[in-house]
Amino acid sequence: MRVKILAFFLALILFMSVLLPAYGKEKPKAIDQIDDSMMISGYREAPGVGTFRYYAQNDPTWGQMVFHFPHLKNNHPSFSGAGCVPTATANLIANMVDRNQLPSLSGISWKGDGFYICPCSMNRYECDHTHSRFRITTAQDFDKYLCLVIGSYYSGNNKDQNYSCGTLYMFGKLMRHFGLRYEYNVTIQKAARAVEKEGAMAVFMVGGDGNVFTSGGHALTLCAATDDTLYILDSFARTQDEYKNNHKQMLRVIEPGMVAFDRNRIERLGAYQVHLVYPNP
Repeated sequence: MRVKILAFFLALILFMSVLLPAYGKEKPKAIDQIDDSMMISGYREAPGVGTFRYYAQNDPTWGQMVFHFPHLKNNHPSFSGAGCVPTATANLIANMVDRNQLPSLSGISWKGDGFYICPCSMNRYECDHTHSRFRITTAQDFDKYLCLVIGSYYSGNNKDQNYSCGTLYMFGKLMRHFGLRYEYNVTIQKAARAVEKEGAMAVFMVGGDGNVFTSGGHALTLCAATDDTLYILDSFARTQDEYKNNHKQMLRVIEPGMVAFDRNRIERLGAYQVHLVYPNP
């Protein structure tokens, strides 16, 4: 019996000698593991109109992160594959709101806890727990990761814990937070006029086999307009050849992410859920 007890304590000592150093070891910092060396988000120019802040859902910096809705238990898409709505929303907010106002978004997160990201997930529902999480706090970081912040907000990290799940349900609450006047479900023609004449912007959806952007649903941002051209920030950055449905050459890629579309064929956009936002006076 004494031999068994001694053997047990020796095994326990050996186990603890392995466990304790690992237990006391600090986890790698998430921000150190998020590689932004290949970032494609930044700024895009609409020739003769202006330069616009731009985020791409398929940016290598965050495209692989899980974009998970907690009530969809078997659905764990990547942000690259499913993040068009928060990205389109971020592309509007970043160009209509002063960067120093962005940290105020923490106040409308769930319990005011703010927004965290890590290399594997852009919200709190998915993480492999091999690293600490990075909390976004400064105006600079909100500006850099705004599409992920909006993604987290849309997927439940908000005061109401609403899950918009690919729709623009929470869009109005974000606009009201920043004091922006908006109109829901206007025609794309009305949005184009307001964008050209009043400096407005619009987020809109396209869908169906007839649209020139995708064969399924997709969210985009109308950022500028002239007499004959609509300038659209495509949430998914692509080259001209990657627009498989562009049979009539109605759009022209100025650079991946900024698209010029023939305004005379505006009805061919197949736009719906057009949400128009006016600049603050």
